[in-house]
Amino acid sequence: MSKETYIEAKKHFANNVSSLGIENYQERLSIIPTDGSDYTFVFMAPQHKELAWLYHDDIPIATELSASLNMCIRMNQGFVSAGLSDRHLKCFEMLHIAGIMPKEEALPLIVKLLQNELSDAIGIWANAHQDDVESINILKQLGLEVIKDEECYFAKSEWTDRTGTRVELKAKRDSGSTSDWELLNIVILSSVGNGVLKTPLIEAGGSYERILSYQDGVTDVHFTSGLEKLERSNDLRNTRAIKDLARLAVVMALNDIRIDVPRTTMKIRQKRVVSVLKELTTSAVVEGLTLGELNTHILDQEQLTNYYSPNSGMPDTCVESGTIIRHYLEYIARRYDNLYSMLERAEKLGLKLNVPENVKRLSDRYDGGSDMLLRYVNRTFV
Repeated sequence: MSKETYIEAKKHFANNVSSLGIENYQERLSIIPTDGSDYTFVFMAPQHKELAWLYHDDIPIATELSASLNMCIRMNQGFVSAGLSDRHLKCFEMLHIAGIMPKEEALPLIVKLLQNELSDAIGIWANAHQDDVESINILKQLGLEVIKDEECYFAKSEWTDRTGTRVELKAKRDSGSTSDWELLNIVILSSVGNGVLKTPLIEAGGSYERILSYQDGVTDVHFTSGLEKLERSNDLRNTRAIKDLARLAVVMALNDIRIDVPRTTMKIRQKRVVSVLKELTTSAVVEGLTLGELNTHILDQEQLTNYYSPNSGMPDTCVESGTIIRHYLEYIARRYDNLYSMLERAEKLGLKLNVPENVKRLSDRYDGGSDMLLRYVNRTFV
């Protein structure tokens, strides 16, 4: 796994898209809503307005398929739970495809795009709704095994009047794996209200890191070539958190999210940065990384994340990302001091650090992190 592997993979994907005749292709690092809204973050924010026709606005007469790789941040509970499994990152690259196209054209193209990214030895199969006979027949003609699944239906009446079906494209893992991974979820919108569309609206999406995991021969998205290698592995959960949160911090800096402002004036996204830096620092302390090792890892991640095409949709102010990252590192340094001061204070007071209540008291005094610190002291002092 290396930066060079990742760069070559991105180049291969761009060439793959072009070879299939998809002319509209972009790579984007921007995560800020295009309308300037003060949301925490918007999933697929850069395309939030330009693709509004898929689910809300008037549908264009026609549009060819477009493809993109977009940096995304999970929202709400998805953000909290990400990082606990081998296939979910808080900050990930979304492989996205959208357009208006007949199924018999769109499905073969999307399947071919995915097959071109995987070796011939990796088989692709699909889940599809039992009533979507047309999609099932197309997929079988492409040589895919198809499992009928009643869950592959799309209806979100609470926020859109579009309805349709879904196709899930999955790739086989070796016999030692517990399950195959879903690589692309294809939404086929065939109705608007009570009307049936002549040509369906197509939207497909999936984590690019999952595809990278198959290319790199690893079974955990935290260890693909898209994330810098981290040697320490005392606690897999902490290692995952450090790798994921380090890239997330860099992406936030590249999006001009500053924290060198009074706490009382911070917007939601700035407060999110602070919470991310807190969790990142505590994970690093638990893992046993020195401040220098964590700083190096963040800066290495900055170099890797910077590999994006010129049309990555970033604001002009991102040229100051180095200054913003320096402010992040200064915050992390203060956080390190606080955490180690807490541990030193506990020892001087003679507190038993294997008692959760004691850890929580100290953690509250030094700004949070009791859960991870409890695991740290249990390993270190018990």
